This record gives sequence, C-alpha cells and structure tokens, in this order.
Amino acid sequence: MSEIIKNHLVEEDLKFLCGEYDKFSDSIQNYVWKVALQHINYIVESNVLPSDNLLLKLLQDDSLEEEYEVDLLCMIINRRDRDFAINCLTKVGLSDFADVLNSQAKRGFDNNEFNRRLLECLKERGYIGDYNYRERSQKYFVSYRKKEHQV
Repeated sequence: MSEIIKNHLVEEDLKFLCGEYDKFSDSIQNYVWKVALQHINYIVESNVLPSDNLLLKLLQDDSLEEEYEVDLLCMIINRRDRDFAINCLTKVGLSDFADVLNSQAKRGFDNNEFNRRLLECLKERGYIGDYNYRERSQKYFVSYRKKEHQV
C-alpha cells in the first residue's frame, strides 16, 4: 500500500490518510507519518485534523518546526475537548500550559512568539480570560474569567 500512496498521492488524500491513520498497519502508519511531516504545511493550512495518535506522533517529532507545532496545538485546542488538549500538552512537555487548562494555576510564561500564540488560542477558545505581559518580570501572565455562580 505504501507504494500506491507514494506513486499516486495527491495532497487531498492526506485528509483521508491522516484521519484513518489508526486503522492502518504499523508500516503504513510509519509511511503516513513521514508523508504528513513532509506535507505539514498543507495539513495546517487545510485544517486537516489527524487522528489522535498521529497528532501526538507529529507533535513529538523533533524535526517539526515550532511554527507548525503551535499550529497543531491550536488546532487541538480549537477543535477537541479540554481533556484531550491537556493530555497533548502534557505529553509534549508543555505541562505549564496543561496546568492552566486543568486549574486556575498562576503561571508566568516567557515572552516569545510560541507562548504568545498558544495563549492567544487559549483565550480565543475561552479557556482563559486574557493574558498580559509584565515588563518587570518579562513574562506573560494569565487572568481567568470569574466563574458564574450557579443558582
């Protein structure tokens, strides 16, 4: 099957391959993962949501550029539930962000584009109220929305 994919792949096929990744044999999964890495720009721009296992494998790959890592994480935050987002963030070593989703933890995040973009995704999804940059500490800090009281 990998020969068929290799010889006849068009980018539109990635939607199917990425979505059905878990149903393939290990050798085909390995090939699909490599193809997905090669076409990560298409996956992100076309908003293709890979299977859970492929998402994690892509995110854990050291060759994935930081720009695409944050794009995939934002895709997860925007299109998947909170528990899955927490799981992904934890597995890729971003436990401080997972803590923000899991509780109202007070965390400071370094001032860089990766953190700013990820905080913006969390804000847009409604998981945090806002984030602010503090000049003195040179970090972003999260502010939470007040929980509504149930009657």
